Formats: sequence, C-alpha cells, structure tokens
Amino acid sequence: MLDAHASQYESPAMRRTALRSEVARSSALLVMLLVLAAVAGYFVVHPVEASRAEEVAGLVLVLAFMGYELVWMRTTLQSLRGERDPARWARTLSVIIEGLIPAAFIAVQLRSTGDASGAVQNPYAVLLGPGLAFAYVLLLLSVLRLDPRQSLLGGVTAIVSLASVCGYVFATRSYTELGAPFVHWTTFPIMGVILALGVASAWLVSAEGRKHVNAAVKEEETKRDIERIERDLQVARDIQQGLLPARLPEIAGYEVAAYCKPADQTGGDYYDCIPLTGSARTLFTIADVTGHGVGPALVTAAARAYVRSTVHARVPLAEVLHRANANLYEDISPDRFVTLAVLDLDAHEHRATLLSAGQGPMLRVLYEGGQPRGEAINAHAPPLAVVEELPLSEGLTFTMAPGEAIILMSDGVFEWRNASGELCGGERVKQLLIEHADKSASAQLA
Repeated sequence: MLDAHASQYESPAMRRTALRSEVARSSALLVMLLVLAAVAGYFVVHPVEASRAEEVAGLVLVLAFMGYELVWMRTTLQSLRGERDPARWARTLSVIIEGLIPAAFIAVQLRSTGDASGAVQNPYAVLLGPGLAFAYVLLLLSVLRLDPRQSLLGGVTAIVSLASVCGYVFATRSYTELGAPFVHWTTFPIMGVILALGVASAWLVSAEGRKHVNAAVKEEETKRDIERIERDLQVARDIQQGLLPARLPEIAGYEVAAYCKPADQTGGDYYDCIPLTGSARTLFTIADVTGHGVGPALVTAAARAYVRSTVHARVPLAEVLHRANANLYEDISPDRFVTLAVLDLDAHEHRATLLSAGQGPMLRVLYEGGQPRGEAINAHAPPLAVVEELPLSEGLTFTMAPGEAIILMSDGVFEWRNASGELCGGERVKQLLIEHADKSASAQLA
C-alpha cells in the first residue's frame, strides 16, 4: 500500500499505479501461499515422521496468512476503486506481518524436529530450508510495493524474526551434536549477511523503480494533459471561428474581402461586419486583444458582444467605444487591453467614418492625379480597458471615391516575417497595396 505522507506529494495516476502494483504483489504472494497450503495439506493426509498435529498446525498457519492476504488485497482493490484508504498504522502492520511469515513457518517446522537425543529432523537444516528461501522471495516481491521505506521495513522485520529463531535454536539445541555433520556454523552468519544484502538491494531497487515509474506516469500525464489542452484549444478555436461572419455583406458598388489566421490555435484578433437594418450603413470592426490562447479568445468574444449590443442601439461611434471601454475595464485583468477600430460605411452617401482605439495604423488607398497613393490612419484614442474613462473622439470622416479602398488590419500583418526573418512592416504593406490598387478587394488581400 502507499505511505500516507508519500501520497500527499504524488499524482492520482501515480497512486493508482502503486495500488495496481500492490495488487500484483499480493496476487503473487497468494499463489505462493496456495502452493504451500497444498503441500501442507498433503502432509496432513500423509504425515511423514512428524506428528499429524504439527502438520495441521502448519496448514492452519498457511491458511491464516492466506486469509489475511486476501483481506488486504480486497482493501487494496477498494482503495483502487476510490474508496477510503486504510490508516497508516494498518499499512505498517501489514508489512510487519508479511515480514514475519518466513520465521513463523520455520518455527512451526522446528516443533516437529524432536530433541537433541532423538531428532526426527535436524533443526539447523530447517533454518536453511524452504522458510529461508521464502524470505528471499518476499524480498523480491517487496519491490512491487514501489515504496522503499516499506521494502526496508519488511526486510528488517524478516531479518530480526529469523535471527530470533536462529538464536533460539543455537541456545536450545547443541550445534556440535546436530549441526556439525550438516554444515559449518559459519554458514548461518553468511546467510544472514546475504539476507541483509538482499534487503538493501530490495530497498535500492524499490527506490529506483519508484523514481522511474513516477517519471513514466508523469510523462503519460503530461501527454494526456497536452492532448486535453489541444482538444480544448481546438474547441475554443472552432467557437472563435464561429464568431466570425459566416459570409461577408454584399454592398452595391463595393467589394469586401476579409482574412483571419490566428498565430496559435486561438488568438486575440477578430473582425465583424454588422449591417444596420433599415439603412444603407454597414459597420466593420476589427479588434486585437493582447496575448494568444484561450484567455484573449474569451476577451474577444466579450468585446464583440459589447460592440454589437451597443451598435444596434444606433448611438454614435464614439459612444460605442466609450461603452465597450467601460465594460471591458471592469471585466478584464489590468495586464490586458483591447485595440479596436470601427468603420461606419454609408453606401448611399459613399461616406465613411473611421474611429480607432489603439488599433492601427489603418491604411487608405486613394487617387491623386490618376495615381494611387497610400495614407496611414493612426489611432484616435488609447486602447480599451487601459483607462477607466476613454477620451472621446469623432474619428476621421471621408468620402469614398471609385477605386479607393480602406484596409483595416491588425499588427499581425505588419509583424509577419518572411523565410529570412524580415518583418513585413507598414511601408511594405502600403507599397503592395499601391502596386495592386487596380485589382479587386480579394486580389489585394491575397
């Protein structure tokens, strides 16, 4: 199981991984205990030299450990399903009990070895028998706990309990009479050293394994987080793209073209076209929120809503920006602002009014002496949400003559870089528009 303090600093995915590993460890231990139960059951039915009572005691001990391990495995599965974890003392007790299993097996076997004068089985052989091998297997399985402290605790418990049993045998049975014909006495401290090295190895492997498993889990979590973020960004992009006009308005005597490509999956730029019903007027807006990502995309949606709700109230452009500024100033954080420009085109009067709050420069292509020239139109007021009270301005009003064009664009156009890393720049954009002034709006945009 997991240590309570460790679980506070690991991810839920790492906790689930450790719980699944604990289930695997318990399953392997149960298989081993099942084999031991089968062997013990056989000797209960067919006792060899020892009394049936001793064999029954061994079988009962194995079945008791199996029952305990089944209960602990059920508790682990409940934790894996999200139910309450057992207390830390219960985890510690589980490790200690499992560490006592080899010594308990050996102790039961020793009860059937007889005394020094007529031993049925050499007790020193019992000390080096299956019980010791089982202790090594438990050490190997302890690595699956993915908790080096618990591996160390289980190993130390096994060593101390086995050392106690060995001490009892050496204190109560004559080694010179029983042990010498079997193995040299130095075998026992050597096996103790090997067992201690096994405990240290299990501790180190458990620590290293936990580190690598934790790294792998975090990598998988990061991958899933990235995939989730990408899905969320794609949804945000789809929503943001859905806020753009589904089709551009058809205005008699005018061509309209538009293009928007976010720098990231979502961006802070947007444009809008708002025909005013009952009139020949159409409002074109373009805005840019600082930054990229979901946050600016949400702000652009709010700015669009504020402008649209105000425009339909048929208020002057200056009042449109004034109200949008007041709302955005209250809604967004101080480190963000919105540049926004509004163009009011009257197709009957061929008159246009442009008002920009921090957006710019806008470009106008007009003719003088039959030759096109470009004119930059700078902002008339600071960006929205910078100051609480936006200074009002009437903007720029001009007449649209045949062949002339007005281009609303964000700084993404000027800051576009070519393959060599050169900025496009305002002058280059102006020159391109002048060179292609005789083209259609879509051709100029391309």
